[in-house]
Amino acid sequence: MKRVGSLVGTILATIVNGAQVILNAYAMVVVFTFLSAASTGTELDAPLAVMTLGIYVILELFLIVAFILTCVNFGHVFGSPEKYAQKKGVTIASIVFNFLVMLMLIIAVFSGGAISNIIITLLCALALLATNILYIVDLSLENKRVARLNAQKEQIASSTNEEPKA
Repeated sequence: MKRVGSLVGTILATIVNGAQVILNAYAMVVVFTFLSAASTGTELDAPLAVMTLGIYVILELFLIVAFILTCVNFGHVFGSPEKYAQKKGVTIASIVFNFLVMLMLIIAVFSGGAISNIIITLLCALALLATNILYIVDLSLENKRVARLNAQKEQIASSTNEEPKA
């Protein structure tokens, strides 16, 4: 059964979450560098740097979970209705983690930074919002798709069971 919306959403979220995992890891390295500069006597607000690093670590964990859940969705996007229903919890968990990551990215925008970083972060948040909308639409349409598929199966079964007319 085709679930094109979920496939597009899964591809989009995989790209965004994967890119954000890499960008966030790079940002953590930069914060580590600042912390090491603080230990060499350079003036730096160490508690602020530690708090920032903590926020990056939490965001990284959420990003990794969202990335893994999104990748798992590839396995059942075009599966049978039974398999899709069985894995509905993974899709819902993916939606929740994508919303959490999106919220964290929007909060990160308000912390400032270069305009290019703000634009990229907002685009990633919008892409995750689009992904979640596609997932939710496909989840809500699934019952209608299954009913239509069952009706087609019944129609085929009834047409093959009819007696040929003489």
